[in-house]
Amino acid sequence: MEDVVRSTLAHALPTDIADELLRQHARAHQRFQAADDEGCLEAAGKYAEAGIRCNQWVARGSCVPLSDCLPAFDQLVRTIESTPAGAAPEGLRVITPRVLHALYTIRSKRGGGHVSGEVTAQRVDAHLCLNMADWFLAELIRVLSKLPLDQGQALVESLVQQHIPAVYHDEHVRVVTRTDLQLDDEILVLLYSKPAGLSEKEIVDSTRKSRSGVRGAIERLVNARCAYKTSGTPYKVRLLPPGTLRVEQAGLLLYR
Repeated sequence: MEDVVRSTLAHALPTDIADELLRQHARAHQRFQAADDEGCLEAAGKYAEAGIRCNQWVARGSCVPLSDCLPAFDQLVRTIESTPAGAAPEGLRVITPRVLHALYTIRSKRGGGHVSGEVTAQRVDAHLCLNMADWFLAELIRVLSKLPLDQGQALVESLVQQHIPAVYHDEHVRVVTRTDLQLDDEILVLLYSKPAGLSEKEIVDSTRKSRSGVRGAIERLVNARCAYKTSGTPYKVRLLPPGTLRVEQAGLLLYR
């Protein structure tokens, strides 16, 4: 998926801008998963700076070079919005610049930019910024992609996933980083991190447990109505509401 995203952006945007957007997106997620909320917010701010350049390029055919400082963010947003309606899709001319402005403001005015005597809100701020960053990237891909509608939609959905401190994932691996969980709970956390579900093989690869052990755990979760198996071969395991409740109430998502 990452290669498709990268090639889609590189086809429509300057390569250095596209690369910076994806680099800061990856950094924000890595810092969040490492429980470094301040680092996550710092990366999100730089992501917004790359993102607004993407909006400039799509709307106006040029953008501030990465080597140059940006003018005031609200000024940039107004300039992009003033582009004639037919020059660019409204989503990238009006909506996404405002989302990026909100993201940048959180980074600048809250814990990511200043020290204050208030109770810290960095964790929820970081989570919100990640969701906005994911949404912006998905919207950018949706508009710029030349893929058939069903493939483009699947790609967009794959970009917008829940981000959980106790789960590390990239294009190669998905693994629970906590070592204190029983297998049943470890599988529940994995399923929580991937709403579309995981195959038996993916769960075996993630947990590094025997296939028979994983099958036994899956059956226990199915019998407890915490998960279900889809029809077809190979089947996928997906979370049910009681499983979601068990994960959240037991605090299984927190990194310890």
